[in-house]
Amino acid sequence: MANGQQAFDDQFDVLEHPTLGTLKFPKGMGVDERNASIDRLLSQQADAPQTSTHTSPLAPGSYQGRKGGPVLDPNQSVAHTAITGIERSFGIDRPTSLADAYSQVGKGLGRLAIATAKDPFALITGMSDMIEGGMRDIGSGISKKDPRQVASGAGQLFGILSQGEAGKES
Repeated sequence: MANGQQAFDDQFDVLEHPTLGTLKFPKGMGVDERNASIDRLLSQQADAPQTSTHTSPLAPGSYQGRKGGPVLDPNQSVAHTAITGIERSFGIDRPTSLADAYSQVGKGLGRLAIATAKDPFALITGMSDMIEGGMRDIGSGISKKDPRQVASGAGQLFGILSQGEAGKES
């Protein structure tokens, strides 16, 4: 079978095209015919509907400023990134609606209550982790000159501080 394939392949010239890749043409085909065929293929490729292979729910170009940090959207303003940092401090992650945001906060509070019942230091540990993450985002953002990452960390810290202030008043 390999000899049959080799005999078949010997009937063709193989060319590498920069955009079309590997092309095979019959050995007897003239240069003008080959060029016309390549032009037709390029035209068909240009006319074909462009489909995106991006299937992530995240915006194209989204990035994570530091390992374990939040995923930042380059299309968001710095102010919006700060707001999402505040949301994260309340346990809200990419809400689809106001009801979803409230639901995420409620679930987070439920998990926190269960964790605190098992370990009285869970609340303190969680808050210190959140503060540490915010500080890491700010530091990484400053070193990379990335205002979105700085805003995200600052929003997270602001959210934690506002929760502490609210706790003092109650």
